[in-house]
Amino acid sequence: MADYMSTGNTEHINFIMRQKTKKLKTRIQYLDANEKYLGEVSGYCTGGNIDISNSDMVRRSLSMEFVANSKLEINQKSPFWINKRLKILTGVEDYKNNTYWFNQGIYVPVQPETSVSLSGRTISLAAEDKMSLADNPVLMATKLNLDTPIYEAVKNLGVLYGEKKFLTSIVKNSADCMKLPYDYEMAAGDSIQDAIKEITNLYMGFETFYNLNGYLVFDKMLNRYNDIVLWDFSGRNDFTISRSISADYNQVFNDFMVYGYYDDKAGTQPKYQITIGGNKYPSLKNHPFSVENMGRTHSMVIEEDKYTDVLQCQTRANYELQQAENLINNFSITTAPVYSINDVNRVIKVSDNGNSYLCQIDSVSYPLDINSPMTIGCHEIFEPREGLL
Repeated sequence: MADYMSTGNTEHINFIMRQKTKKLKTRIQYLDANEKYLGEVSGYCTGGNIDISNSDMVRRSLSMEFVANSKLEINQKSPFWINKRLKILTGVEDYKNNTYWFNQGIYVPVQPETSVSLSGRTISLAAEDKMSLADNPVLMATKLNLDTPIYEAVKNLGVLYGEKKFLTSIVKNSADCMKLPYDYEMAAGDSIQDAIKEITNLYMGFETFYNLNGYLVFDKMLNRYNDIVLWDFSGRNDFTISRSISADYNQVFNDFMVYGYYDDKAGTQPKYQITIGGNKYPSLKNHPFSVENMGRTHSMVIEEDKYTDVLQCQTRANYELQQAENLINNFSITTAPVYSINDVNRVIKVSDNGNSYLCQIDSVSYPLDINSPMTIGCHEIFEPREGLL
């Protein structure tokens, strides 16, 4: 009998997930505000979910009904006090009684005076990832200077609410190192979380979020076509209970025009247009959405006063074009839980009517009890094409 921390899918992990009878365990590690390990609560869950979405600033939220193996109280020494951080692990036993643990993220208790209650040894817990800490106002006027790299601006905002862990793959002065196009000013009382979102979106195609290990991450959105497939829902690994596929033709566009801020005094306005097909990208004339195949009847016009240069307009146009390319087929899957699927923007394969689709995960809701199904929202992804950044 041994404990193992799972770092990815192996054939044995696949085998464990295929076991008809599973024993599910839950561990709650409680950390101090600096995320130093303080102790652990063990027991089992009788209900609850972890919900993850790549469209929300707070990516992960947790609700849990937990029966602890020891009696707990809510006070300043409690694992669930307001100054604690919680690391959640779910474990599945194999036939040799070895337990394989899956990291489900670091969380902050939300409104512990109302959302944490005790009934005997049962704990009702609600928590969110650390982005909820950014939902606080700045205490005084704050300015981020013109030409500050965006990743540095995000990092500086994190420091305002005490964040010390930061990750980015952006290299200073590289092509992906976008900079603030103007002095960014915050008044006392302005939300730090709103500022992070606004600065991240000054140049579309980037994202800011907390990862499973509690790091504030700023990075470029990537095409995931060549990523390792996390799970293939086919053959013995197809635990699907139900699935649906939909296509939203209202989201299909092939001609994009973005206008920035109009300067009355100078009489100037940055703008950028990109078209699938046409003279600029003739190699895309055979694309199913090209203007040659569909005409210019599916156009998108965006006006954004926060865009003060052409590069901002260009990154927004490219972002919207990429979204249109990748939102052809959307899937909703209900399946028996696969606990290694613990994050969004990972790649899975989905089978439907004999066809196989490579998909990127947009949302996950998985149960913390043994009896409930897991739901996954995902969309089909395609090999990057010339002109689709």
